Amino acid sequence: MSVVSALRRAGSIRWGWLAAVVLLFGSAPRASAQARPDSASRDTVRVPVPPGTMATDTLPADSLLATGDTLRAVPPFPSFPDPRPVGFAFGRWEFDRTALQHYHGLTLLQLLERVPGLTIIRAGGDGAPAGISTMGDWGGRVRVLLDGYELDPLGSTTPELQELGLSDLESVRVERGPDGVTVDLRTVRLTERRPLSVVTVGTGVYDAKILRALFARTFGRRNVVTGGYDLASTSGFGFANPVSVRDARLTWSYAFAPTTALRLDLTTQSYDFGTASDVGAPPLQGQNARRSVVLRGRSQPLPGLTLDAMAGRSIFKPGEGDTLTENLSSGQAAVRAAYDFGRGWLEATGRLRQTDARTSAQPGQEISGRAMLRVAPRLVAEGQATFASVLGTTGTALSGTLRAGPLAGLSVFATVGAGSLPLPVARDTTWNTETVEITGTPALSVPEPGGGRIVLPYVTGLDSAIVTTGHVAPRFSAVSGGTDALRVGAEWSHGLAVLGAAAITRPATTLVPFGLAFDRGLPPRSVGAATGYEAYAWLPFSGRAGTVTLQGSYSGWSDTGGRPFLPEYDGRLAAILHGLYFDGQLEPTLRLEGRVRGSTLALLADSTTQELAPFGRFDLELEIRILDVQAFLVMDNVLNQRLAAEVPNYFLPGSTLFYGIRWTFHN
Repeated sequence: MSVVSALRRAGSIRWGWLAAVVLLFGSAPRASAQARPDSASRDTVRVPVPPGTMATDTLPADSLLATGDTLRAVPPFPSFPDPRPVGFAFGRWEFDRTALQHYHGLTLLQLLERVPGLTIIRAGGDGAPAGISTMGDWGGRVRVLLDGYELDPLGSTTPELQELGLSDLESVRVERGPDGVTVDLRTVRLTERRPLSVVTVGTGVYDAKILRALFARTFGRRNVVTGGYDLASTSGFGFANPVSVRDARLTWSYAFAPTTALRLDLTTQSYDFGTASDVGAPPLQGQNARRSVVLRGRSQPLPGLTLDAMAGRSIFKPGEGDTLTENLSSGQAAVRAAYDFGRGWLEATGRLRQTDARTSAQPGQEISGRAMLRVAPRLVAEGQATFASVLGTTGTALSGTLRAGPLAGLSVFATVGAGSLPLPVARDTTWNTETVEITGTPALSVPEPGGGRIVLPYVTGLDSAIVTTGHVAPRFSAVSGGTDALRVGAEWSHGLAVLGAAAITRPATTLVPFGLAFDRGLPPRSVGAATGYEAYAWLPFSGRAGTVTLQGSYSGWSDTGGRPFLPEYDGRLAAILHGLYFDGQLEPTLRLEGRVRGSTLALLADSTTQELAPFGRFDLELEIRILDVQAFLVMDNVLNQRLAAEVPNYFLPGSTLFYGIRWTFHN
């Protein structure tokens, strides 16, 4: 214990100097460098909240996806509208193409960590399984849509966000509410004749490598082909947790008319995660591959009306060492319709799946509707209703948000959720019963002649142990979980500056695990009522040398109700220094970010609990753009905090660093 105590004292974070640095940046002199006036919406109900990374006046106007006046436009695949406002009041955040061009993380998870109010639980470093929740939930409430097609987690109950590619994304919209988290990914739409190419290469410590490529061009007068490739690999902190993720997507669209088009998407993914080396932790390892094909058609037959239809199939193939041994597949068909009538917006979606209890626990039938109405210039209302059926369990959930203001910059808002929805549960029921005796100190993974997986006890220091070998074949079921919630708050805005705070209450309900390797097989858990609060700030300061923006978010729970993996508090504070020089040809950006997380109640495989200690960390990101070339450097956990953990026995990495270059070509 003395060694652990010494490490804990050595790894503790002192935040006084960070506050001093932030105050120093905030006192930068003011001058003429101002944010573009068109970077925030002029609509009175759309609070000008930047997307969460940096100001949108970054790349020059002709650098990415801009349509030159002298270039012939190409009929793109029509965009599905979603004019709902974003920002703290609505729990909705969007990273547009410009923001994504300034993001240099290894996976999508690092981007989602910047969304206020999201709880991300990672079992180790980059590429490790991670669960996402919001508003006091646990698992089973995360959905990922790619251009409207839902990415089903085959063989699991949580989408593997660390496996998704970033190269061909045009925007990432994240919505959190009483019924969970929705991540809406939209791919690049080419709007002009000249080809577009973007290439990113990077490397770093522990053999970190990044290769991302995007290529889009037209063929003839009606065809557009887009290809994206992502490769992110690392040997892991201390060369202990190797991971490799490959994602390739090819898209072909054919425009029958400027408002009607057909599109075919082909996607392939491969994932290889090595065995964890922390003594006492269960093994996380596996190789798998996923394939999917989606055919969709979209049309805008009348002004404001958009119709969308899609059908596709996804296939999962396990590889060596994976906890799954069966090939899995699912089929999905969906139709959507949206109508924007100026003062409001309506959307209806119907979705059908071909699935069974061994494939996944996604809704077999689902019908949902959403609406937004500007009741008055300073009053906007939103509502959503969902009916879903999962493996014989049905439920209906309702939610609504009302926002009044701004009046003198001040707005008030409230979100109410009611009802219940089916929650997926992965039950590990099939094992090989052969046992193996281990002598000496147990290792974390012992090869089996048949290539099976060995599950080790969550204890250390044993001279011998009997363990069970074999692969798990999960079977799924569903339970009903409530979506009742109340969130009430206020928000003040002036120009691009935003300050907001809200209180949250959740009644007693039933929650389910993330369904990942570190909590798969745990039973649903009854939890008590929870009460919490959250705050958000976006404060830009302009000076002669550029713009300094302070971005902060904080959420705390005065009563967690015994909810697993819900930190008592979670806070982030970032200082973003940004400048444009030489008519926009030189653009440096520096992001300094500190994070603190409170104690967390975690569950072990035997359903016992363990309290994880609070921790803090500090990250740094530097980018310098010259014309269309961006050089970047990312350093995570600068102070080398070594005892931070979000899952028992899986410590987050110490200090890591990687760097690279991104090119953008237009021919």
